[in-house]
Amino acid sequence: MWNEDLRPGVIKIGRTNDLRQHAKDLYSAGVPAPFRLAFRALVDNYEEIEKQVHESLQEHRLTKERDFFECPIAKAIFVIREAAHIISEEVYFKDEEEIEREQDKRKQKRILEDHNETQKKTREQYIETEGIWLDKPSFYVTIFLGLVAFILFPEMDEYFRDNSAIKWFLAAIPPFIYWHFASKRYAHDYHELSKKANRLYPTARSYDDIPSSDLEPVEPDQDSVDQEKSTESKKFPYDRAKSGINTSAE
Repeated sequence: MWNEDLRPGVIKIGRTNDLRQHAKDLYSAGVPAPFRLAFRALVDNYEEIEKQVHESLQEHRLTKERDFFECPIAKAIFVIREAAHIISEEVYFKDEEEIEREQDKRKQKRILEDHNETQKKTREQYIETEGIWLDKPSFYVTIFLGLVAFILFPEMDEYFRDNSAIKWFLAAIPPFIYWHFASKRYAHDYHELSKKANRLYPTARSYDDIPSSDLEPVEPDQDSVDQEKSTESKKFPYDRAKSGINTSAE
């Protein structure tokens, strides 16, 4: 709901079992002009839906004590639709340009998220594929040092017959020295490989950062189709608003 006498851009989003009485109560609470309805929907679990919607719009909330938000009406409508299984709805807000802008924003957000998820998987695959060679030297050197220790171990019996601990200690020195320096080299090479992967497959910070070659041909947005259907098939009379959630804008 919204009210022309309140600050522009401020809307009221809440639930009620009796929308007509709720609007009347708001008007009688000292507000100069009556509230106007922008959107209403009949939903299941309306208390839980109200909580989800308020949490999604938390950054726009004016105070914790009141369910008033400073955000576009179209955004509030989309948030409610995404949070709820709507049994029936009625849209009184007729600013098609704002609705279209909000649709575009949400579409671009989904494309950005999908693009960055693909880039992340590609980076991981690149590092895994290109980094295989980093493990090969470690594997072969470990086998070699193990064979050397196995061959020399019997020879050390003459010198350390009474102290097997020293034999095991000396046999472990070559692998330890190798792994001490090899692990540092491995970490350095892996870090460089990660930086290269980030350069080749960067994370886009905004929709405009996505290369045009990575954008698929735009098809009709399913949200738009669903919303057009909902305005035709989910309408209901004013006095049937029972256990519903409504959006009011001021």
